[in-house]
Amino acid sequence: MEAEQLNRLLVIALAVSLLGSFIAAPMSGGMGMLGFAFGGVWSTLNVWAWKALVQEIFGPRRHYAISLIFFVKIPLLYMMGAFLVIRYPASLMWGAAGFQTPFLVIFLSLLCKQLKNSKPIAFI
Repeated sequence: MEAEQLNRLLVIALAVSLLGSFIAAPMSGGMGMLGFAFGGVWSTLNVWAWKALVQEIFGPRRHYAISLIFFVKIPLLYMMGAFLVIRYPASLMWGAAGFQTPFLVIFLSLLCKQLKNSKPIAFI
């Protein structure tokens, strides 16, 4: 998967996370909505940060960029996540559901691409 395609999928995953939180609201109340949105946004940002790190390591290898991503961006993301989980009692079950949205969007995109390129199975 190319970087631009992954960026598009991460934007779609962010939108799905935010729209999914509005779907979760009537089923679970405000805490489920907050949990789903937080899980989806955090997971999307996490995938984006790791993508940027891998892109720098296998790409131009700018040491300052690798250091900035690895020692600043990723620890700040994890500290922010821990702080929000401790500070705001959002539903962890809905947060775990929201956490899966970027992976689900990426998986479904790859599945559609694979099914589009596959040949029909001939039964005897």
